[in-house]
Amino acid sequence: LQPESVPAAMSHFKEILSPNPTSIRESQLRGANGETILVEGTARPLVIDGVVVGTLGITRDITERRRLETALERSGRFTALGRLAATLAHEFNNVLMGIQSTTDMLQRMTDLPIVHTSVSSIRGSVQRGRRITQDVLRFTRSPEPDLEPVRIDQLLMQLAPDFQTLAGANIHVLVRATSDKNLTVAADRLQLEQAFINLILNARDAMPGGGSITIAIEPRPQRAVDSGPMVAITIEDTGTGMSSDTVSLIFEPLFTTKRSGGTGLGLAIVHQIIERHRGGIDVTSELGRGTVFEILLPLSDGVQQPATLPRPIGKHQVQRLLLVEDDEAIAAGLAAVLELEGVAVAVVNLGLEAEDAVESFQPDAVLLDLNLPDIDGGEVYERLARRWPHLPVIISTGHGDVATVKGFKTGGRTAFLLKPYDIETLFETLAAVIAAP
Repeated sequence: LQPESVPAAMSHFKEILSPNPTSIRESQLRGANGETILVEGTARPLVIDGVVVGTLGITRDITERRRLETALERSGRFTALGRLAATLAHEFNNVLMGIQSTTDMLQRMTDLPIVHTSVSSIRGSVQRGRRITQDVLRFTRSPEPDLEPVRIDQLLMQLAPDFQTLAGANIHVLVRATSDKNLTVAADRLQLEQAFINLILNARDAMPGGGSITIAIEPRPQRAVDSGPMVAITIEDTGTGMSSDTVSLIFEPLFTTKRSGGTGLGLAIVHQIIERHRGGIDVTSELGRGTVFEILLPLSDGVQQPATLPRPIGKHQVQRLLLVEDDEAIAAGLAAVLELEGVAVAVVNLGLEAEDAVESFQPDAVLLDLNLPDIDGGEVYERLARRWPHLPVIISTGHGDVATVKGFKTGGRTAFLLKPYDIETLFETLAAVIAAP
């Protein structure tokens, strides 16, 4: 028995001999391999010739059953949360987009330093709002990982300077690999980077007075009969630590211990990413003694391919742009700033008006909102692609459902922008889709 389960077990055995015994109890046991398991036990008095000589009981390992129950309960909460969060994020992103386009216009209309200072402050707030909605969308609509062979030790070594920058000058970050073996995993590099960054930020916030973060990478044997060898990544900090109650809630969405606020989604996103990579994550912590996160990922036989450099963006300037957008504030702001840059803009608010507008306006490209009041933006895209297969189209939305957008892509003349985006990002994307073959 685990020490904390002993008093309850002793009480249970006493109750077995009482007139109204409790039928079922749960306890924690330590298995032969050192791991803690959850068991469910039931017992009754063993009577021989009217004398109680012992107890007769059955104990079942319910660790996996409880894990599945918890996962099912969490899935239900996540589904409901996802629907609400996606709707709120979409509306919030549209508000931010209206502010962003207006600040872009103001920045180009005057050279007054006080205006530029105010605009920079507003743009900073817009970017902060954007990061919050991205966290929400990343959690509620996390895409399946795009797997490729990744040397996990090399990845973490490459990220070490970024980790140090994030941690700050008063925190020392050390990354070390304890083996020279090929530690390749099948992973989505960007998703894993996001998970590690979230863990570094969490460790940093637990050490306001400074400290150290140690990241260790080492091979591990298989953890179950049906699994292969693993790689373990431990991230240990010397921070304030957590109580057992906090540890039990640490991966729950919207749970946070940060006094300065936060979305409460950082570690929930980490948990989600690791699970999608068929791995596991565990945390041990003690108040005043720091925290250790341990990530286990299955090793892969794949060989990591060298990263391909992105193709340079051609210097193509759009002259005529059709904007299909039903939000009047966004449409007005974008049209104003684009016209200040010398771009002729035509605006339609309904998807059914898009084809006639392309035919009459003859744009170099189309900026298409995915969520329109009359028909779905995806259907508008398909109609345009059938009639003008080489017309560059940028699909824009506040929902951030990239998986849906991927189905629309043909060649390289279609791109995706998540609101809010600034005018520089829009011009870079326009240049890329216009230059694409």
